[in-house]
Amino acid sequence: MPVRRKRCVLSGKTVRSLAGSTTRWPAALIPAPFRQEPDALWDVLVSDVEGPVDLVWNEADLSRRSMGVDFERVLEVLLDAEKEREDFHVQLN
Repeated sequence: MPVRRKRCVLSGKTVRSLAGSTTRWPAALIPAPFRQEPDALWDVLVSDVEGPVDLVWNEADLSRRSMGVDFERVLEVLLDAEKEREDFHVQLN
């Protein structure tokens, strides 16, 4: 039986800060709260999240404008996790 991919969606309308980006992760992806910093996000993505996962960040440009350098930090973690895991994919819209 094929494994069903999880599709998790973030919205640039609601992810407006580093704290917001970690507290608004879809529960299907990250069911429990964790420290609101990129290193903690990395730990969760590479060791706790079951795949396969498609993470879609809609209106990412809104998050980029409001988060500034924090957006780049979170995006770097997501893209590094994508490189680390064959079953994790990131898409920015």
